Amino acid sequence: MAKTLAIREEAIKQGLEGRVNVMFTINAEGNIVDIKKRGPHPLLEDEVERIISRLPQMKPGLKDSIAVNIPYSIPIVFKLDGTSAKSMSQKGLDSDYVPFGQVDEVPIFPGCEDVSDTRACFNEKIMEHISKNFRYPEEAQKNGIQGRVSAMFTISDKGMVQNLKLRGPDKLLEDEVQRILERLPKMEPGKNDGEQVAVAYSIPVNFKLQVEDGQTSNEKKVKDYLQVAGALAVERGASVFKGQVMDRESMGIPGVDILVVGSNEAAISDFEGQFSIPVLEGQILEFQYEGLPPKRVLVFG
Repeated sequence: MAKTLAIREEAIKQGLEGRVNVMFTINAEGNIVDIKKRGPHPLLEDEVERIISRLPQMKPGLKDSIAVNIPYSIPIVFKLDGTSAKSMSQKGLDSDYVPFGQVDEVPIFPGCEDVSDTRACFNEKIMEHISKNFRYPEEAQKNGIQGRVSAMFTISDKGMVQNLKLRGPDKLLEDEVQRILERLPKMEPGKNDGEQVAVAYSIPVNFKLQVEDGQTSNEKKVKDYLQVAGALAVERGASVFKGQVMDRESMGIPGVDILVVGSNEAAISDFEGQFSIPVLEGQILEFQYEGLPPKRVLVFG
């Protein structure tokens, strides 16, 4: 794939970069079908579809000795470095960013310079910033629009907020969250192994309308909000769990930290909620998302 991956000339002229999430199925005949993609621009999406559609016919996957359809997903990042683009690591811990939950030293939010727990202070300051700048769009209120907007962004190695991605029930709510997060101040960048790095951070923002009994939907229980679907597989001789983290409405949740309990393995879900992480049967995966109780899943074959 690396040999055929190239940003189209027009995309290069426009300076287009970003991640395209692609999902497809290898059917029972070993052919690539049902290609779905989402990215920052149609040119990049078209290039990914061109690449994936040129994959050769394969031997189909088997279950109980019967050929079956196998879904597969992968994030592909287009990054202008003069001539090429590269594919991101499925593990999520690559040279482009480090998950907030795994970075050695988190970014320093203004006002957290002298505290002992900069991680907790960062989370508190983010929540304060959202609360201070939050405005429920009037049009959304009139139309009864509410729900959770999942926001994912990186704090670059220069301390700037970048690569903001949003997913919610309506664009009105997504636009409000974008407005809030684009007003975040410049920070001291995070560090890993003593070097400044980009840090991926995710946070849910809830929009809840008042209900008749005087209670808000914010007071509803959040137990079992995180739903996990997936299966153990073997790739290149290694055991991995490939799956998706979703909410109760089966919508993928980006930016969920995924840890293998008792080990250093970690991953982060992509914009579709997809993830892949090395793990052995009998180990436990823990899913962490800001504002929700963690969820643990026992891995079995």
